[in-house]
Amino acid sequence: MNPQFQPVRPVRAYEAIVRQVEEAIYRGDFLPGQHLPSEKDLMRQFHVSRATIREALRVLENAGFIKSHHGSSVGGAVVQEFSTDLLQKALVSLFSRTHKISLIELLQFRLVIESTTTYLVAMFHTKEQLEQLLTIHNDMKTLITTGMAEAFQQADTMFHQLIADSAQNELFRLCHHVVLNVVEDVLKDGSGEKQWKADFMQETWERHDHILQAIQEQNGYAASNLVLRDLSDHYAPYISDAERSRLTQLVDSYARQ
Repeated sequence: MNPQFQPVRPVRAYEAIVRQVEEAIYRGDFLPGQHLPSEKDLMRQFHVSRATIREALRVLENAGFIKSHHGSSVGGAVVQEFSTDLLQKALVSLFSRTHKISLIELLQFRLVIESTTTYLVAMFHTKEQLEQLLTIHNDMKTLITTGMAEAFQQADTMFHQLIADSAQNELFRLCHHVVLNVVEDVLKDGSGEKQWKADFMQETWERHDHILQAIQEQNGYAASNLVLRDLSDHYAPYISDAERSRLTQLVDSYARQ
């Protein structure tokens, strides 16, 4: 069976330059903090006009690869450190503009990532990491009694971020922080924003309490499954019955393993 190819469009010069510079950065030819060649040098190397070079640099800067310093005497644009902001912006763009990622897909991804990080924390946490989790947990209890819903919500986010930070795995930490921030961006104006009442905060605190007990006992299996239940319950007000069923099936399948 012959493959069906799609029509293509000619690649513009600045796009080809962007691709080459990105590949050079990925290879390590230019490290964070280093300067790219000056605009004049780039014009000479690529055999293009200054306008084309500046358009390529603009695209690279918007993508977070470089920071332009116009008029600098020491060289061209500076290569930037990797930032999770780039991944976050890309995922938000995919969700809000192209609709290639649905909310339920984001939630499923978060559940899978956090169940793994929680397992790692339960098995390998340090005394200091456990103390930090307990401190945030106790702060959340105080916030319930004072009725400070917004502060409680922020502390809830910090609790989950600290779990990711304590997993001692940089890749999981990065993925967790990105998807957590994307989900919050997507839901910040959602219909579930009014759920932070005293009873909901108390239920959240109690679920966290069970998670922490499992972490203290170094029971990775229990901690992982408890955090799945916690997140599934937390996101229930934001999603449809059909989507809620998908999350429940995911949680149940992990519990049977």
